[in-house]
Amino acid sequence: ARSRVGSRLTERLRGLRGCSAETVDSIVGEVARLGDEATVLQAWRGLLRREVKARSAAAWVNGCIELQESRHIERALCLELAVAGYEAVLEVYTREAYPEQWAATQMNLATAYRNRIR
Repeated sequence: ARSRVGSRLTERLRGLRGCSAETVDSIVGEVARLGDEATVLQAWRGLLRREVKARSAAAWVNGCIELQESRHIERALCLELAVAGYEAVLEVYTREAYPEQWAATQMNLATAYRNRIR
C-alpha cells in the first residue's frame, strides 16, 4: 500500500528534538508498510509510551509545539500527534510533581484541542 502520509510529515517528525532517528524510522516504516494516518497515530502513541520520561519530557513538549504549529497539508494529523504527545507528557508532568510544567503543558494541550481540525 502506498502511504497517504506525505514526505513533509516524515521530515517534520525526523526534525523533532524529542525524537531519536531510530524511533522516527520505526514510525515511518510502519506508515510505509500499512499506509494510513491511523497507523501513524498508533505508532506515535506506542513511541510516546516507551520514550517520554521525566528527563526528556521538555524536549517532547517542544516537539509537540513544533507539530502543533505546522502549516503544511497534513496539519490535521500534526495536531493529532501533538495532542497525543501532550497527553503522554502529562503522565510524567503530574500536577503534584511538576506543577508549573503541568500547567504549561495543559495550556498547550488546550490550544491544540482548540485548533483541532475534524
